[in-house]
Amino acid sequence: MGLTEISDEQAEWFSKSKGPLFLNKLIPSNHQIELLASNKNSLSLDGIKLLSDDTAKSLSKHRGGLSLDGLTFLSPAQAE
Repeated sequence: MGLTEISDEQAEWFSKSKGPLFLNKLIPSNHQIELLASNKNSLSLDGIKLLSDDTAKSLSKHRGGLSLDGLTFLSPAQAE
C-alpha cells in the first residue's frame, strides 16, 4: 500500500519533511515533483515510468538521494 495521489498542499507539506520520502506508488504532477524535489533528503518516486523534460529538470535540482527504479526511459537530453 502507499499513496497514489496527493494534493499540491500535501506535496508542499512533504517538501518540508525532515526525513526521507518514500512515495513509490505516487504518480505526481510536474508541479508536485518540483515541490518534492526541493526537499534535501532522500526521495523515492519509483512509480514514475516516464519523465517530461520539465520533470527531469526539476528532479535535476534535487540535492538528496533519488530513486526512480520504475523509470523505463530517459532521453539523452534528460540525462544531462
